Amino acid sequence: MSAFFASFFFFAIFAPSGHMPSDTRYSLATAQSICSGSLSIAPTENLPHLSKGTHGRYYSKYGPGYAMLFVPSAIIANCFSKYTTFNSSQLHQLLASFTNTFVAALCIVVIMSTMRKFGFDIKNILFSTALIASSSLLLPYSKINHSELPVTLLLLTFTFTWYDCEKLSFKKGLHIGFIMSALLLLKIGNAINVSIIGGCCIYQIITGRYTKSGAFTAFFQPIATTLFLIFLNQYRFGSYFNFGYGLEQRMFTTPILIGLFALITSPSKSMFLFSPLLILALAGLFKAISEKKRFHITIIILLVSNLFFYSSWHDWHGGWSWGPRLIVPVTILMHLYLPYFFYSFRLRSENLFQTIKSGIVIVLLLFSFLINVLGSLIWYQQIYYFHNDYYSLKSSHPTIACKLLLHKIRNKPEVYDCSMLNRNCRQPPYTTIWDSITQNDTISFHSFETFQGFSTFWGILRARSGSNIYLIFPLLLVGLSLLFIRQYLKLNRDCLTTIQEKTIFK
Repeated sequence: MSAFFASFFFFAIFAPSGHMPSDTRYSLATAQSICSGSLSIAPTENLPHLSKGTHGRYYSKYGPGYAMLFVPSAIIANCFSKYTTFNSSQLHQLLASFTNTFVAALCIVVIMSTMRKFGFDIKNILFSTALIASSSLLLPYSKINHSELPVTLLLLTFTFTWYDCEKLSFKKGLHIGFIMSALLLLKIGNAINVSIIGGCCIYQIITGRYTKSGAFTAFFQPIATTLFLIFLNQYRFGSYFNFGYGLEQRMFTTPILIGLFALITSPSKSMFLFSPLLILALAGLFKAISEKKRFHITIIILLVSNLFFYSSWHDWHGGWSWGPRLIVPVTILMHLYLPYFFYSFRLRSENLFQTIKSGIVIVLLLFSFLINVLGSLIWYQQIYYFHNDYYSLKSSHPTIACKLLLHKIRNKPEVYDCSMLNRNCRQPPYTTIWDSITQNDTISFHSFETFQGFSTFWGILRARSGSNIYLIFPLLLVGLSLLFIRQYLKLNRDCLTTIQEKTIFK
């Protein structure tokens, strides 16, 4: 519990300001409909891209499992909105925006538990986990409510179960079957992950490491879930295999090598640019591969299959998002190998080679922290008003975000000169779609949607009130996080000597 609360309070420092990705609003609307006993959604101006279904009803194209994550906040909002100045919809959006803050804290707990299974000491685990929390894509996505973070949690939970799964027992099968079912309910694209996890279960059966009850529980749940989704499709859209995406579910139109090259090298979407720690994690993987080969090969297959799968998707970049959204789950998953790198890493320099190596590692750590804090302070949708493409350096998203951040730090009115951000606001789409926020060659962020100030809950309170008093809350959250870290260390003081003869620094 100490690890959970320490993580939760840390992520709450960057808590979202009520913003919600436009796609996620459809899942919020579905959650409200579920509370009313339906899955259909009434079309509104704010929900223009609903999928038309049977009997003239409209539905979200996103998985019902993702909408279920927002049902608790919908129930709370419906019960307590009358006691606030918000209506139920506004309060629901505010409460739901903290969903991934909670999920990210759970991710940290699973990461730490898995590293304990790896056999590392508490110092290494805390150091590696602190890096993941503060310097990986987990930080900005702790506030960006896309389904990728719940998927990350499920994949991390699978690795925790799979690491010591010597036999597919009833309990192990139940855990793995639940994970596969939840992945399918969240997003049909997770079929790529489910097929690999299912393949792991088949491997256990082929090699005789299973019980009949374990094999049954592992496969019964995802099969039942698949049948449920198929019949749900028939109910909603009149077709068993229409998941709501329409033609999109067949739009694997990007040449794989082009998409793969972009996910690796794009100045706006490269997984190494937004998670430089991945370089150290891959180095750790090479050190780990000699033991528990079955486990490590599974992780490699998950990474490679996701890379190739989403490289061929027409929307390989993940649309309006911070970094390579669609591969965020496997990117964070690879960070489990950080302690393998750090357990033999010496910070002190003994020769020129070691000095250079230490310098490179320190630069990577610093850059990882800066780029992910940047993604947490800037609302990524602002970037796309100046976005040009995913390939040119002058239109690089981190570059645009840096310019936006410097403007905010100076506490200037958020009116931006388009030429400063390499755009011409006198031409489409500004003159057609975004004409309400453009004037001459400037773009103005005054509405809640485009947001003024740092993109945190405390930032918007400060912006609306004009008072700096709200800046005290992040400081209090830092204190609470450190307090629970201290509590965690106290509870594990007997383990600080080492679980095995490994140490982070020698």
